Amino acid sequence: MNIKGIALLRGFIAGLITLGITLPVNSQVTSDNTTNTTVNINGNNFNILNGIEIGNNLFHSFKEFSIPQGSSATFNNSTDVVNIINRVTGGNISNIDGLIKSQGNANLFLINPSGIVFGENAKLDIGGSFLGSTAESILFEDGFNYSAIDSQATPLLTVSVPLGLQMGSNPGVINNQGAILEVKSGNTLALIGGDINQTGGELRVAGGGGRIELAALDDDSQINLKPVTGGWELDSSNSESFQDIQLTQETLVNVSGAASASINIAARNFTLSDNSKFQADNRGETSGGSITINATSSIFVGENSAIKTQTNGSGNAPDILFYAPKISLANNGDLTSIAESGSGNAGAIALEGQEVNILNYPEYELPFISDIVSLTFDRGDTSNINIVADSILLDSGAVTNITKGEGNAGTTNFKAKSINILAGGGNVTAQGSGNGGELNFIAETFYLDGDGGFSGSSSGSGRATNINISATRSIIMRGDTGFGTSAFSSGNAGNINFKSDYIEIADSEINSRTEGLGNAGNINLSGKTIKFLNGGHLNVTTKASGNGGNISIKADTVEFNGEPTTGTFSDKNTGLISSVLPDVENPNAITGNGGNIDLSASSLVIRDGALISASTSAGAGNGGNINIDVNRLDILNGGQVMNLTRSAGNAGITTVNVGDGILVSGSDENHQERQLAYAPAPAFTDIEYNIGPSSGIFANSTEAASGNGGNLKITGGTLNLEDKAKITVSSQGTGSAGSFSATLNTLRLDEQASLEAESVAGSQGNLSFNLNQALILRRDSKITTNAMGIANGGNITINSPIIAGFENSDIIANAVEGNGGKIDITTSGIFGLKFGDKLTQESDITASSEFGMNGTVEINNVNIYPSSGLVELPSEITDSSQQISTGCSNQGNNSFIATGRGGIPRNPSQYLYSNRTWLDIRNLSLFPRTNQNNNTAENIQISNKPAIVEATGFIRNSKGEIELVAAQNTPSRIKQVTDCSGKYT
Repeated sequence: MNIKGIALLRGFIAGLITLGITLPVNSQVTSDNTTNTTVNINGNNFNILNGIEIGNNLFHSFKEFSIPQGSSATFNNSTDVVNIINRVTGGNISNIDGLIKSQGNANLFLINPSGIVFGENAKLDIGGSFLGSTAESILFEDGFNYSAIDSQATPLLTVSVPLGLQMGSNPGVINNQGAILEVKSGNTLALIGGDINQTGGELRVAGGGGRIELAALDDDSQINLKPVTGGWELDSSNSESFQDIQLTQETLVNVSGAASASINIAARNFTLSDNSKFQADNRGETSGGSITINATSSIFVGENSAIKTQTNGSGNAPDILFYAPKISLANNGDLTSIAESGSGNAGAIALEGQEVNILNYPEYELPFISDIVSLTFDRGDTSNINIVADSILLDSGAVTNITKGEGNAGTTNFKAKSINILAGGGNVTAQGSGNGGELNFIAETFYLDGDGGFSGSSSGSGRATNINISATRSIIMRGDTGFGTSAFSSGNAGNINFKSDYIEIADSEINSRTEGLGNAGNINLSGKTIKFLNGGHLNVTTKASGNGGNISIKADTVEFNGEPTTGTFSDKNTGLISSVLPDVENPNAITGNGGNIDLSASSLVIRDGALISASTSAGAGNGGNINIDVNRLDILNGGQVMNLTRSAGNAGITTVNVGDGILVSGSDENHQERQLAYAPAPAFTDIEYNIGPSSGIFANSTEAASGNGGNLKITGGTLNLEDKAKITVSSQGTGSAGSFSATLNTLRLDEQASLEAESVAGSQGNLSFNLNQALILRRDSKITTNAMGIANGGNITINSPIIAGFENSDIIANAVEGNGGKIDITTSGIFGLKFGDKLTQESDITASSEFGMNGTVEINNVNIYPSSGLVELPSEITDSSQQISTGCSNQGNNSFIATGRGGIPRNPSQYLYSNRTWLDIRNLSLFPRTNQNNNTAENIQISNKPAIVEATGFIRNSKGEIELVAAQNTPSRIKQVTDCSGKYT
């Protein structure tokens, strides 16, 4: 037969063996006569004697080495032999379906370049380690090469220890067809070949403390043997190419026992499938073992297969370490490390590659979920889970890190350029006194869709896990997905932190809640652009004595948009929600306060039914505060900001600070349809119903509430309310309504916009406006304090340079049975509004009560200054006769013409009379004054000296004295007059 025919026949035989077909053999174990090996046949038993013993090494060389079913091969070595080194040189596959046995604790090496097949009945009964390989030679540290290809009649042997294996040009296959191959505790079971296939059976280190090593090497590869405690550790770092390893059909690889042990795999493609399993339980005090799989192409664990490590003592469970370009856990493929009992920790789990997939294929349906689990039940901690790759995909996969005892949970890290989670997620919880760990996602892009998500909770005294996502480019959540942390006992819930340039949350939820003594966690989002779309929302709640968490958002642009993205309305709110909710089983235990909402951005848009809400619906806990600090705020088409109380707790304070302006406009035309989408939700869930369809800002208490309504404060540039938009502070219950205050440049209300304070039973709500420029009301817009029942009307205080109201726009402070409120206006001018006792079709200012006392309206005109036009009056009386001049007579040539004021009345509200009384309306300030001191009292000269009159006679007085006197002229009946030139006529 030619060489080609021999090669074809050899390939055919190898194929039959691979398929599990055993060929008949005449002489299964025979010596090749190169090492003085003697084989004695005793029935079905082969006794192997002699060989060449040098130092601690015993060398045998066989032409054939196959052991049929029911047969055995026994090496009769001396007990001082450490290594029994065997080669098969005949070119045929070794088919081992019986027992291999040696004496003492010697290690057994078997190399056959043609291949090795273990039948389902194959067994090992040796005291040391077993190494089966299809290498062509064994390398020793002194350079000696014990070859199965180039065998010598008398080989040069060595006393040194084996150093490595050299593969040939076409390494043979190693097949295990269901055999249970076992070595004793503290030893190594190693298979090194080309492809390695195991279909059922078991590889086992009995009692643990040893190693199982599998390596599938390609042509001319070399692998090193590193002596360690428990045998050898394979080092394939010098090998550049590998072949495949497949473990299927319920294969079990087991190194469990009283000491920590390891499993080490090196391959091109590694597959563990069809209910196969790796098990490494540490029931002792030592630590340090691992299950390590290195593959140059791929690692696949799936189809109900699992790799599990565990500790039941003080030693740690072995680690699970995967390194490959592509790593897949599919169709219920699991990696698990458990600290079952004792103080030992669960082992670390690490997956590193270019692509990591944890998924289910379409033909597999739930509950077949592939997952990674780290768990502790006692004092030990769970492990860290690290998944590092270029891309990570979870599709119906899960990653779980749980502590149920005193131990703490470890950190779970996902790090990749892209992280995609589709219908998968995980649970990271603290159910005992231990604390939850950290769940970290670090990526360029993070995408969550298809009912996926992660939750972290605390049901004991420990803190729940924190969840952190940092993506340089984007974080996107869509399709009923979510992240959540919870506190059910005395431990606090964890925090949730997102950071990215772009964050989009659509029809998805991020929540933190408490139902115990512990507080809910905080939710913090930061980025450049953050969008909440069609049901995307953040939610912090308390249903117990613990306080709700806080929500903090910092971004350049933030948008809340409730418009449907898929044609249907979400059954969840779009926005931010902080709430205090009732506990149906223990309704009186609600004492926790709601969390605060803090939002800082350059631009904020709330539209189409989206909302920002802080509320309290149960117990004495107060609602949280809402703080909005933006440059521009737009609340459109039914968007709302709400702060409510439905219980004995008080509503929180809402503060809005804007640099530029606020626009509140329009109504939600889909309000009814949107509310119906919420309707299936049970009462008092974290669903918050909008207050009607109008856009607005609300600080209210409901009819069932005994707590006070919240205060509302707005500061900044311009506030525009348009198209039925509303701002309301009200109390429908027994508590007091909150107050509203605005410090703005301009306030405009248009097209039936309203700004209201309403109270039913408690104290009235007040409205206060401090405006730098103007208050303008148009087209049936209202500023109103309205007291229902016996409540008194609230007060309205307006300080604005200009106040204008047109087209039936009103300022009202009314009451029903109580007293009307007080309207206090300070302004330079009011236009279009008039005061009255009742409302008219015009624009009115009114403070009235239907059955009580009317309120008051006080208007202060800041144009009248008491100090304006003051002059200093003279200190002495002036002779009035010296201040009168005689005017021109109407006789003779004299004339006087009065032109009037040109039809100008004295003030705009005065009628023009025909009696034209002269009034000097000139602006005297336009005429310069020559002497600024002429009007002072010091410059007014008053003469007290009598005028000198010439004497015309004398008289004797009563004392006999002579006095000179002047004669008195008798007045003429005809008055002398002067003309306008001063001449008498």
